[in-house]
Amino acid sequence: MAWFLRGSMAGTSSSIRLERFEWQRDALHRAAELFDHYGSQVRLELALTEDGVPIRDNQWMSTWNLTGRQLPPKP
Repeated sequence: MAWFLRGSMAGTSSSIRLERFEWQRDALHRAAELFDHYGSQVRLELALTEDGVPIRDNQWMSTWNLTGRQLPPKP
C-alpha cells in the first residue's frame, strides 16, 4: 500500500509537489518537516491513491501537528 502526501499554501494558488511513501509513518515524518518549514500556512492531506479521497484530511493533519505529532509504530 502506498501513501500520497499532497498540499498547498494557504491563501495562494501554490501547491506542494505530490509525494509517494510506502509507509504512513514516513509520510507523516515528511509532513512534520513541511510544517516546520512553512508553519500553519501549509495545508496537507494524506491519501492512499494519487487522486483519491484523503484518509487524513487537512483538519486532521493540522490537529496532529499541534498535538505532539505522534507517529504510528514502525512496521
